[in-house]
Amino acid sequence: MKPTINKPYNIAKLKLATAVFMALALFTGSVSADKEKLATGIAYEKDSANLRTLVFDNTRGARFCELFFIKLKGDMKELHVYNPTGLNNMEKTGDSCPDGLINKVDLKGLREHYKMDGIYYNKPRHWICDQITIPVGAKRKLGDMAWYWMASSHMPAKTEMKPGFLTYKHVPVERKSEIIFRAGKPVFLMDDPEGKTWVMKTYRDAYDQTYDKLKDLPGRYNKLPEGYKFRVVTLEKDLILRPTEGTATVMQDEFENTYDYLGDGSSNYVP
Repeated sequence: MKPTINKPYNIAKLKLATAVFMALALFTGSVSADKEKLATGIAYEKDSANLRTLVFDNTRGARFCELFFIKLKGDMKELHVYNPTGLNNMEKTGDSCPDGLINKVDLKGLREHYKMDGIYYNKPRHWICDQITIPVGAKRKLGDMAWYWMASSHMPAKTEMKPGFLTYKHVPVERKSEIIFRAGKPVFLMDDPEGKTWVMKTYRDAYDQTYDKLKDLPGRYNKLPEGYKFRVVTLEKDLILRPTEGTATVMQDEFENTYDYLGDGSSNYVP
């Protein structure tokens, strides 16, 4: 769970690759990510100005969360996404969003300080993929936690962001990352009525869920739409996801587990 950085710093024994939401490059460094210089000031929109790509390896099971900074721009919401993956001692604990830190974050205070129109806390969940290559921007301290700027996106202003707002809805999101599920590992798939296949990327740390219980989801679903079928496959080769033209399509199930669409060039194959 140690990322690689293509700037003169890294975390412990990391490698390095691609430029934020773009290409690949290699470098090594000397300063740990948790000691990296922090962004200051309230102009958080500038946190995406200097991007570099990190590679987070051995992420399966790692815990994280997200904060969405929201600004209204006409009939759209502009979202800036902060994610602590790789920080807050994650390399030792497997948890970048420990309860002892996230429970002290003052969301109302952050909204007022950064002059936002809204803030959304995407509560803790666990990665199921094994490696993530993603461009990140500045690192910022929010509360007592360190966070990377990790994405920006847009959605209609009328969208009400709350737990369950993506349940069985197919939603395009802007993303320039690479996600790998390793050969020999299980993946949790959903086939929809149109014959499209989706892979679970993260599972929510709630609803009495654990990694070992995911295989039993078919017996727990109460709201699964007609024609959707869940299956578990052990991969014979690596499954690699890269968004088509910078856009991925995602959905969530009734337990807030997040799935990415496979197909139309977004993955190297469909299991």
